[in-house]
Amino acid sequence: MKITPILIFYLLLAVGNIAGLVAVARQKSWYGRSVSGLIDVVSLIVYASMGVLGGLATGLGHPPGLPAVARSVLNDIITPPVLTAVWLVGIVLLLWKPKVLTSPWLFWHTMNWTSFWFVLSLTDFHFARLILAPDHMAVVFLIALTCFLSWLGLRFSVANDTRLDLGRKPREATRPEQVKVLVWPDLVYIELIAMLVMTGILGIWSLAAQAPLEAPADTSWTPNPAKAPWYFVGLQELLVYFEPWFAGVFLPSIIIFSLCLIPYFRRQDNTSGYYSMKGRRFSMAVILAGFGLWILLIVIGTFFRGPDWRLYGLYESRLVRRFDELQTEPLSVMFWRTLLGPDNVSFRSNLIAAVPFVRELPGLFIVGVLFLVIPYVAKRTFGRGMAARLGGPGYWTVSILLATMALIPTKMYANWLFNINYFVYFPELGLSL
Repeated sequence: MKITPILIFYLLLAVGNIAGLVAVARQKSWYGRSVSGLIDVVSLIVYASMGVLGGLATGLGHPPGLPAVARSVLNDIITPPVLTAVWLVGIVLLLWKPKVLTSPWLFWHTMNWTSFWFVLSLTDFHFARLILAPDHMAVVFLIALTCFLSWLGLRFSVANDTRLDLGRKPREATRPEQVKVLVWPDLVYIELIAMLVMTGILGIWSLAAQAPLEAPADTSWTPNPAKAPWYFVGLQELLVYFEPWFAGVFLPSIIIFSLCLIPYFRRQDNTSGYYSMKGRRFSMAVILAGFGLWILLIVIGTFFRGPDWRLYGLYESRLVRRFDELQTEPLSVMFWRTLLGPDNVSFRSNLIAAVPFVRELPGLFIVGVLFLVIPYVAKRTFGRGMAARLGGPGYWTVSILLATMALIPTKMYANWLFNINYFVYFPELGLSL
């Protein structure tokens, strides 16, 4: 067990909470005058004390850790299906109560509890080996920065919406924000300082962590699992649920095409130029869902995939291979077997299999509902405003793009919960979805 990373994390937690406590104490209106403010101050003291005590225990060679029962329970809870459900529910709650969920104190409490779970888990050998691998640390930083910057942007949006509700201008329209800034020397100096800071961070990182270099390539031996670099592992994870042409060619092309179309779908928008969630809830939901899905695929491929690309728990050893056979099958096979029953299933299934389009009717129905029925119903009901603003071609273009994005988590859950690999399976045409 590596003591140094655990000690560093505890010290960072202690210093961060002490700094937060000092900042609160220096405010003119002391937080202790209200019950909620007193709770926040006490929480900061408790968090700082936990960080100090954890650092002292770790320095003495006895770092606190999670008990075996807690690790076993968390191993069953922290799974890709649960993470995906939390991500989807979180987007809905955020759009419903944005002011509550973007509260600085809620973010601070969440960050502290997540950090304490993280540092306590580092005492587990398998978790530490997985997380502290040199080629995995980039993903850890990616998650932390993504959460913080996403919260910061949403917080700016909520603050501007509050200002607009009070009849004031957004923060970007106030005088301090409209001061003219020259490219030289202001912007160039900022970029130079940022470049030097990043160079220093990469230099320290390269000294602290060994490069994830492996032995020279050997044609007689293939690593298991053979994972792509972290920035491509999301595409590799998509290959579990889709054909290579769809996951590696079609979906990336659709993403680039969609990003190019965004400016043309926001015509005559009077909310451009500043952070705001009011009037942009649909756009916020789409960007959070799309970007969050991509980060989620990277996380699953990096931390949950083990030998033979099987799903493993965070506290589970990757050195132990599973030899139980994982059977996945097309939706049509499962549907007709369930519908026809065991009696004469071979005879009837052969008759059905003789006509491919009849055989694949269940999958074609799901795809039709996703790409045609739902957009049509939305156009007649809750999506009438968007349909009127975008026009017929624009509305159906957006609908097809959204249906394609929704197809990804739908296929993921079908694979995780029901072992379905394809909704539509046409080996006769070399086409599967």
